[in-house]
Amino acid sequence: MNSQQARRFLEENPSFSFLVDCAAASQWQYVDENLDRVVCEDPQPAIAWAIESLESPNEDLRNLAASIFEMLNGELPEGIPERLDRLVNARIGKYDRFRAACALEKHGHTSPIVTARLNEFLDDPRVALIARKYLGLD
Repeated sequence: MNSQQARRFLEENPSFSFLVDCAAASQWQYVDENLDRVVCEDPQPAIAWAIESLESPNEDLRNLAASIFEMLNGELPEGIPERLDRLVNARIGKYDRFRAACALEKHGHTSPIVTARLNEFLDDPRVALIARKYLGLD
């Protein structure tokens, strides 16, 4: 999906577009409560959008893209584990790196850096329960 196709997808899918707008505005309660439902409405274009947005300059959009990969069942698309790994190791961002670590852990791509990244969030009230789940502490 190129940028033009991504724009068209957002125009044709107002619920996903609203989800992206909420993520960009850091309204994560709405995103977290509606992500599964909205992505399940039309998963393939949402996955294509996530592939395109994984390296966005906007941390919240990278976070949303990584969250989409985290929620997927089955195998990650080709090349995505490597891109998520690069995000986990990035020196910018915070929650995008956390969600990338969650996606890798969920899909069996565990590494010492993924575990370390998840451990960094054990005291973060926003995501500590998620970190504990992936670390097997609950």
